[in-house]
Amino acid sequence: ETKGCGVIPACATQIRGASQLVEETTVYFNWANTGSKYEVQYRITTAVAEWTSIKSDSNFLKLSLKPCHIYEWRVRAVCGDVASAWSESRKFETKGCVIPPVCIAPTDLKIELTGNDSNQVAVFAWGGVSDRKYEIQYRLITSSAETTWMSDSVGGNNYKAAVRRCHTYEWRVRKNCGNGLFSAWSYGKFETKCTIPTTCALPTLPRITAGADGGVVLYWATTTTTIDSFIIQYRSATDTMWKELKIIVTPNGYVLRGLQACAEYKLRVRRICPNGSVQWVDTSFKVPGINCFNGGDNDTDIQGLAVRNVVKGLGISPNPGKDYLQVNYELQVPTEVSISLMNLQGQVVSQYNGGKQDAGVYMQTLDNLTELNTGLYMLVIRANGKVSETQKWMKQ
Repeated sequence: ETKGCGVIPACATQIRGASQLVEETTVYFNWANTGSKYEVQYRITTAVAEWTSIKSDSNFLKLSLKPCHIYEWRVRAVCGDVASAWSESRKFETKGCVIPPVCIAPTDLKIELTGNDSNQVAVFAWGGVSDRKYEIQYRLITSSAETTWMSDSVGGNNYKAAVRRCHTYEWRVRKNCGNGLFSAWSYGKFETKCTIPTTCALPTLPRITAGADGGVVLYWATTTTTIDSFIIQYRSATDTMWKELKIIVTPNGYVLRGLQACAEYKLRVRRICPNGSVQWVDTSFKVPGINCFNGGDNDTDIQGLAVRNVVKGLGISPNPGKDYLQVNYELQVPTEVSISLMNLQGQVVSQYNGGKQDAGVYMQTLDNLTELNTGLYMLVIRANGKVSETQKWMKQ
């Protein structure tokens, strides 16, 4: 800035101002009297806002402003075409903020079980305003370890969730009070329905088939329900100790891995019932392998299924796929060939019977697979009626 300005003495001194809130949203500004005309500026500090200017012929000013805001203001003397420096800006806060009620934890927790014994639904409910937001968590109580909380947010004071029969649950709920604030948790506990049978029937032995990666797959009968639990033990002919699996709740199947190819294994199953477990049911099987045969047609593995390596180069595409599946394979010798696509319950969902085929390379297509449920399937190719190769296929 170049010099040479003729500064009026009255405008040379900075003004010091003060503000006084006389009502919730009314403020009274006043400052030292150093001139005859003044300019006052004010703005909200909680947002990007421009200064609002007001001219005054006296050293005080009264304004009505917005409630529950923080303002800043400043003043300067105006002496003709020249003005003093702005006073140091000062801040103040208007009243009128609506203070939210105390964030109280939900009360009057209730639980209602609907559905049948096999498929139960828990209806959680609690007292409170139905248009509030809440966070609900629930988990299964077991004797061995704590399970993970299942959590969800809900707009209202009730919530539904599928639960297992014959189990104890604990649950908790808290109010979402906004601005990242939550009430304390309110806790509850309940037991699902459990119809205890008078007798605990012997378990149905699983059907045992060859797995795609060298293991074996245990499939239970389709009549088995999701409420059944089993203990499975197995050992090879050379082992003295049983290897035990964890309790299996799902009947769809379980894959035994890490087994020795061509080895004989013993398997036993025991069902766990609400009123106690029953005795073991025993069976045995042989793990498939490429070199398990000694040349006889009667050599068999799992449930009499041969693993003679007469089929090579089995390939399936696309994988994953949607509406069709192309199967490529090579026969080492003339063979009766059939191709089956099975779900995890062991049910055949698509099949091709090729009859007697000479040695050579072949390609077959399984189509009309659009209506199949999304998930994992097993493709099994049989040579002379006996399993030769398997591969997994994913339906999109």
